[in-house]
Amino acid sequence: MKLTHPLIVAAVLTSSLSQANTNWSGELMLGVAEQELSYSNLSMSGDDRSYGIRLSYTFTDNLALEFSYQNYGKAEETFIDSFGDTINDRWESDALSVGIKASHALSKDFRLVGRLGISKWDWKITETDSAFPGQIFTVKDESNDIYAGIGLEFNINETMFSNIEFTMTDMETKYDIDNEVSNIAISIGKKF
Repeated sequence: MKLTHPLIVAAVLTSSLSQANTNWSGELMLGVAEQELSYSNLSMSGDDRSYGIRLSYTFTDNLALEFSYQNYGKAEETFIDSFGDTINDRWESDALSVGIKASHALSKDFRLVGRLGISKWDWKITETDSAFPGQIFTVKDESNDIYAGIGLEFNINETMFSNIEFTMTDMETKYDIDNEVSNIAISIGKKF
């Protein structure tokens, strides 16, 4: 979606810093995101592949500032409403985030990681209803919400590392529709 532009600018700016042996690192993430949509007494969920990129600046061995973009994919559900009509809902979301990563060494190569920050998310749902053939109903929203996560980091060597993590964010739209996103991802990263 449209949130990728600020992250591309950050990547270009930090590429020059990487030549100066700084505390920067970058990661590519791939995972599965479950999106649970709830509105009034209606609840539906779906999952899809997620992907993202993350840039980090490490202040100490245990504390870093992170900037990330995450695309949570699309979820879809079809059901029959109380009038006997077939409803198909398809929704998608992504987020541009900034947050803090705190970590604790479990051994020389393993670290327990916690993440907390703010996500600027973008969300869209499209719906078709068999009672209205050919019409597509669309609702969009964007806002900010808190995200949190926990994971395990493994040092492959002195410059390469990998993560497995679980993160959550609750996207509360202005339409009183909540989209709770749970994401399990693995990443491969490089320290610059």
